[in-house]
Amino acid sequence: MVLNKTSKDVWQYQDAVGTAQITTATGAGAVCFEFGEYNEACGKWSVPNTQNPVESHWVYNSGTPTLINGERKYPTFKKVFLPVTAQCYAWMQGLPVNATPAVTISTLTSGMTNPLTIRTQEDGGTHPDNVQAVDCYCVGLTSNAERDKSFLVEAEFIYGELQDVNDYDNITDPPLAAGLMIGSYNGNPILEWNSVSIPGIEKAVWMEKKESEVVSADEGVLQTIHTFKSESVKIMLWGGIEVDDMWDDYKARTTRDMTIQLIKFDATSNIMFTFTNCRITSFERIGERYKGKYASAITLEAEKVTESSDWFTEGGLVFATHWKAAL
Repeated sequence: MVLNKTSKDVWQYQDAVGTAQITTATGAGAVCFEFGEYNEACGKWSVPNTQNPVESHWVYNSGTPTLINGERKYPTFKKVFLPVTAQCYAWMQGLPVNATPAVTISTLTSGMTNPLTIRTQEDGGTHPDNVQAVDCYCVGLTSNAERDKSFLVEAEFIYGELQDVNDYDNITDPPLAAGLMIGSYNGNPILEWNSVSIPGIEKAVWMEKKESEVVSADEGVLQTIHTFKSESVKIMLWGGIEVDDMWDDYKARTTRDMTIQLIKFDATSNIMFTFTNCRITSFERIGERYKGKYASAITLEAEKVTESSDWFTEGGLVFATHWKAAL
């Protein structure tokens, strides 16, 4: 047996719900994109899978059960990567807008976004294989910005159908870089609270979630995904903070806007995150005995987050190819 030594983890926007987009080995149907770049912190790739529950039934004259198939379940799966564009936030929120020279992203209030086909493919060896999820919607996104590390995200997807190499052959065309961009972002969070710079923030993590449901038909064979409203944004900050603005607003329970900017290692390309109506829910100070300055651990909730990315300035082309809103 010859081992598989190469692989691909790719995605593409679907033209319609229920129809896979990555369908041919070469040509237009094989055009797909990488998620971003990777380092050791990204870990191993997660492959979509199904859960096939069974039910037991006993007849009156048998001491052993008869098993029947229950409705197939499609558990969510996650992709961890170093983003090179703000596309993952458009998948999550659904409303990217061409605001040349920037792309702005906010929450879609009605309609459904273009789903993704996501494929993990094993190449080479004696048994090339692939698994691809159809009708993928991003329903969870965790962003991790930490000083002296690359910016990392974990995207969670819900989906409606699972396919494999028996449905579509392995693609042979090389995948394209996400947004046709390269270069991950420096994880150093540049934070402002109520337009005041807050130096000393070492790490910022924020989590976005969206409500969703699975609707089944055709005896459970056909499964359709619906997504709904977004939850509040959960934020955690750590660092040695040397100004009192956030502490004062924490004591007074004052609501503020907050921004976090991330800049690529080229010191130019960036994403600006704006968190609206933030409330500080806890503010802990932890320190060594008889030593200072103490480190702070802060948790917050924001009503929403919007993004602005200099994708065009960085060299982005063909907005409609890389940024999809409502179908």
